[in-house]
Amino acid sequence: LAVYGSDSEAGACYLIDPTSQEMALEAVYMPQHLSVAWEFEPRLPAGGDSIATVCAEEGQAIQLPPGLQSAPGLKPTCRRKEGEAEPTLELATPMPGPLGSPSAPAIGAMTIVKLGEGHDPFGAYEVALARNGALRLALISATTKAEHAARIFTSMSREATHLRRDSLATDMMQRAQRQTSDRDDGIHKILPDDLEVVLPVIENVLTNL
Repeated sequence: LAVYGSDSEAGACYLIDPTSQEMALEAVYMPQHLSVAWEFEPRLPAGGDSIATVCAEEGQAIQLPPGLQSAPGLKPTCRRKEGEAEPTLELATPMPGPLGSPSAPAIGAMTIVKLGEGHDPFGAYEVALARNGALRLALISATTKAEHAARIFTSMSREATHLRRDSLATDMMQRAQRQTSDRDDGIHKILPDDLEVVLPVIENVLTNL
């Protein structure tokens, strides 16, 4: 929608990797005849000078170049695979954070690109269109994460159900055996007995969480 509505030729979606803080390329739209010569950067380093990175960090739409919020020294995310660089027009807009709120840190950026020369700069309509597309993607991302969290909590509840089915006598016997063993070995206990029973049961779920 953002690509066609803005008369662009390609678009991409980057999401911030929570581990490395790099921006990873998650989705690309580019016609096949253009993908032979052009490509989007697969990963963008945190704190770099890519238009998508700066856009997400500052939380505002940036155009490269010229026009609205243009900034010198920024690099495009889309480039030619071989040969000399060609001029491109690129618009990047941040993807809002939790629940699509612009006040929260961005979770990524969406870019749309006009390749080659002879294109008009992006105007206010194209900027609004790109922001609308980024907001929709952010809401989809938030919904997906909420569904994933719900599955994790459901799994934890099921594990807890299995835990409650253990008999009290067995539980007490296991505790007594551990306490006797700890005294004999001179081990200093870190976890209370009840946590030592529970944690192994939900270890896999907690690791996933």
